[in-house]
Amino acid sequence: MRFIHRTALLLVSSLLVFLAQGTIFSVASAHTSAFLAGDVPQAASAACPQPPQNVDLMTLSDAQLQLYGLPPHQVLNQDPKEWSYLLAHAHHRDCGSTPDSHKHTQLPHPRQSGIINGTSPNWAGNVAYGSRGTYREAAVDFYIPTLAPVVNDSWVSIWAGVGGDGTQTSPAKVVQAGVVSTFYPTYQVNEGWWEVYPGYDEQIFLIDLHSGDHIHVYISSNLNNDGYDYFFVQDITQNYYNTHQDTTSQDFSDSATGECIVERPLDDSGQLDPLAEFNPPGHVEQISSCDIANSTGQYQPIGNWPHYSYTMVNGSKTLAYPGSITNGGLNFPVTWAASN
Repeated sequence: MRFIHRTALLLVSSLLVFLAQGTIFSVASAHTSAFLAGDVPQAASAACPQPPQNVDLMTLSDAQLQLYGLPPHQVLNQDPKEWSYLLAHAHHRDCGSTPDSHKHTQLPHPRQSGIINGTSPNWAGNVAYGSRGTYREAAVDFYIPTLAPVVNDSWVSIWAGVGGDGTQTSPAKVVQAGVVSTFYPTYQVNEGWWEVYPGYDEQIFLIDLHSGDHIHVYISSNLNNDGYDYFFVQDITQNYYNTHQDTTSQDFSDSATGECIVERPLDDSGQLDPLAEFNPPGHVEQISSCDIANSTGQYQPIGNWPHYSYTMVNGSKTLAYPGSITNGGLNFPVTWAASN
């Protein structure tokens, strides 16, 4: 898949260079590659009902919300102010996803009981921890970073998830979603994605993602034993969203952790990609509104749960590190230090 994806991107790159004569662009590749492959975007079909305009979506029934891929009132009512804001920016719905070769998960590593700070080969951020079954929902806001075109084939992924911190003695599932970014020779590519790992991962179609766009991600896994994983990725800046509801696999998170993470993903050969140099010159990515909810739907900022932080390292070399948690436990910066 990655080879096909790159082939499509090279065709787009040639077209953009011809049109712009060297201008640097920030584009999304999901619909572009689908268009070049001859596919019709699902957002244009009857299989993707659009939310009604000039209607308060909070007033819709659960059946109507499901029709438009939106979460039910049991989720909306946990934080009605936040969801009122999000649904006010849900003007357009995009649909569909396709398998993605990149893996967005934590590699196994040791963590002693009570640790406050730890290191990881691919995660930088904060993790709420507890016993299995504790955390069922996670949400985060961030702005898509601007990447420096310095290291070839370097990537950065920003996401929220539950489970899969790699410390359990038996397999730990992580349910997660976010945006991954890379820089090709003349333009930056940003893709939405969702994943259940170990298991499967998908590139979620989002028509056009730009550097600086405000992104909101929400995920749940078997919330109140509802029997599915749910993924919601929204571009607040451009007023559109895409969702996925997995009702068939019964492949749920272990729910022992909830996290908001900046990551360098694994490539299709299982090797870690270099970490893209993000947001020069200060190299800071601000993670905000990192909320984690437990099995009873009790939302709290990640800093108010028992939690620990990860610094991303390659051996003894620091690649990225989180800063202090602020704003009542909701926000923290992650700073890039090196690519590999």
